[in-house]
Amino acid sequence: MASKADLPAGKGEYDIAEFSIAMVSGLTLAITALFLCVAPLTGQIAGARDFVVYWATGQQLVHHANPYDVDAMMRIERAAGLPTAYGVLFMRNPPWALPLALPLGLLGVRSGALVWSLALLACLWLSVRMVWEMHGRPRKLLNFLGLSFAPALVCLIVGQTSLFALLGLVLFLRLHGTRPFLAGMALWLCALKPHLFLAFGVVLLAWVVVSGCYRVLLGAATALAASGAASWWIDPTAWADYAHMMRTYGIEKEFIPCWSVVLRLWVRPEAMWLQYLLPVLGCSWALVYF
Repeated sequence: MASKADLPAGKGEYDIAEFSIAMVSGLTLAITALFLCVAPLTGQIAGARDFVVYWATGQQLVHHANPYDVDAMMRIERAAGLPTAYGVLFMRNPPWALPLALPLGLLGVRSGALVWSLALLACLWLSVRMVWEMHGRPRKLLNFLGLSFAPALVCLIVGQTSLFALLGLVLFLRLHGTRPFLAGMALWLCALKPHLFLAFGVVLLAWVVVSGCYRVLLGAATALAASGAASWWIDPTAWADYAHMMRTYGIEKEFIPCWSVVLRLWVRPEAMWLQYLLPVLGCSWALVYF
């Protein structure tokens, strides 16, 4: 039997540290999940988060109304509990995301918030689980870190769709080698927030050309076409209304805490082209790196 002196240096401390990290990570996720389940039952907290814009959009869609109508959306969001300081919120995801919001129109704001939160929680858990499996299922407690990743928990708390996009990216990484068509269809979830995947999209197209795996593009095109057709069936004027909303409400001039906006405000606030400089440089670097 090995003596204590024969053990690797720091082994005991590493085990304690790993256990502590896993415990804190699990506790953090548990507290967040508890908040998500309890919040819809208390006051107007359910309607005071970003989730309310998806719920309000669903309410408009089930009543065959315009989800980009400023007066209607403001009335619904205020009634749900959104603070006046937020102004009016619109669902800025492309209209092919409207089928995702439609079912929320069949639910009240509290029940809808609970269902939405559980769906996001499932996306996070499935994503972390698949990443763990893709890395050979390592027997380490540090795997719990993925479930307490701060940006993911923020998305959970406010009800953002970024976790759907995360699931789409992980599904693509898992399926692209064996089922490229399904991997391409999974990219529809990434297309809910396409601006987050600019560099990834550039490299993806280059990879498709180099590898000749055009079934990925076919799968992505199929999913987008299907969701686009569904959006047209739900609201035939959705694209026109969406374009009008994007042109009218000065979204491009809003302050968003990212380097592109900071660069424009620092150098020349009226020069909108400066906001595109860093994304172009990032995409160029990603392509060269690939």
